[in-house]
Amino acid sequence: MLKRFFIIVAVTSFIGLNVLSAEVSYFSEANFGATIINSNGLNKITEGLDAGYVTSLGKIHTPMSFSGIIGIGFGRSKIGAEGIYEFASKSSYSSIYDVTEKLDYSMSSIGFKYQYEFFRSERWGMFSSCSVGILFPNLSLSTDPHIDETDPYTMSATGFSISPGVDFLYKATSHFGVITSLSFRYATTSGFSYSNTTTRHNAGDNVTFADGSILTLNLSGLKFLIGIMFNWS
Repeated sequence: MLKRFFIIVAVTSFIGLNVLSAEVSYFSEANFGATIINSNGLNKITEGLDAGYVTSLGKIHTPMSFSGIIGIGFGRSKIGAEGIYEFASKSSYSSIYDVTEKLDYSMSSIGFKYQYEFFRSERWGMFSSCSVGILFPNLSLSTDPHIDETDPYTMSATGFSISPGVDFLYKATSHFGVITSLSFRYATTSGFSYSNTTTRHNAGDNVTFADGSILTLNLSGLKFLIGIMFNWS
């Protein structure tokens, strides 16, 4: 997984370096939006809680997402370091057990994004883009009131993502703009492990379902973001 990541980063960097003779600029972006996913791993957790505790958690489909980029541009090409934070939360009350079950999902990512401006006018710009990143997803499962000596259960994993997309930029001034992005993210994780030790498991143990399968997340899906861009030369 890491090998694939560094190969893609090297190719992306090579593309950027091929335009070093062009005019250099510097930019930063701050974006927020949502990701549409349908993860079997997350669905199995909520379905298991609904069946075991008679709750109605449903499914996690649209985590909120924030991203920040800082980078350098060469002519029509831009490459930047990208940080992403994504999160979602579901809770439901069980009248049978008189407890509220809560599942928190979060994911942070670090990586790179390459953009190529294929259309440019006085006020508008359109970019083809591709992001690659290493993922650090986390899950937290808790009940209120507590029914175990440790609350919440926390679980973590690592993963890899690649996201091709299209970005649209409205240039309000020569240094400030509003940007929207639509991309498809392919993202998978390794097996999750427990972060804390309890009477039921030790820290580092794999998180497994009743059928013996290990918990992994497929976080592939569509992502829509809107934000602001600052450009300076």
